[in-house]
Amino acid sequence: MSVLLKVDGRTILADPWWSNYGSPVPGFGPRRYVPPALAIEELPPIDVVIVSHSHYDHLDVNAIGRLPRRERITAVVPLGLGGFFRERGYGTVVELDWEQSTTAAGIVFTALPAIHFSQRRPFKINDTLWAAFAIEGSSGIRVYFGCDSDYGPVHAEVSRRFGSFDIALLSIGGFHNAGVHCTPEDCVRLGRDVGARVLVPLHWGTIYLGEGPPENLLERFVSAARAEGVREQDVWSMRIGETRALPEPSGERSLAKSAKNAK
Repeated sequence: MSVLLKVDGRTILADPWWSNYGSPVPGFGPRRYVPPALAIEELPPIDVVIVSHSHYDHLDVNAIGRLPRRERITAVVPLGLGGFFRERGYGTVVELDWEQSTTAAGIVFTALPAIHFSQRRPFKINDTLWAAFAIEGSSGIRVYFGCDSDYGPVHAEVSRRFGSFDIALLSIGGFHNAGVHCTPEDCVRLGRDVGARVLVPLHWGTIYLGEGPPENLLERFVSAARAEGVREQDVWSMRIGETRALPEPSGERSLAKSAKNAK
């Protein structure tokens, strides 16, 4: 779900979702059962917004339309989603294909493949792109924002082509939808495959998507990480609203050197 990142002094808001329902019709569909940690008005000034795909619990037009100082914010999104931000007055809007990069506020953003899909209207599927994101600061810190994705060989390929990451933010909910979400165990494998040192499970404590009790998801993720040999201090079971300092950069090579520039 939503993540607020501070990278090299710049503030990045990922998949901002403040609505009560993850659906086009208020009162129907999956309902938020935990309130946001902050009101939109309490957010610090945002430099960059990234959105991974068009589903209603990730692309929340109410939230992106309420962010203050939108004329000063850069929106970085997959192909086909730029119109949502241009219509709402964002200062700069960049659409990326997989493996394209752009630099915003001094931070390099690269869209990476994910095993998912997009849809906002009935019978209109995959008309826009979905993506994971690599985020790299000038300090060398490298963040993998995993989006919703099933597990597959593409993730090991990401590591081979673009190097490893200091931290991976991974979606562990909704895996009853086979082929588009990971089980908690496969999310650990995904994080290991992209070469992440620190693993952070997301998408398990805010909205129910039919995947079982949320507490069980976290327990399964932690147990799987332990079985894979991940150190206890490198599995961050964060509460909603909890803040932690990003890990120290590992000094791996730059993602931007391998990715294509956005047009």
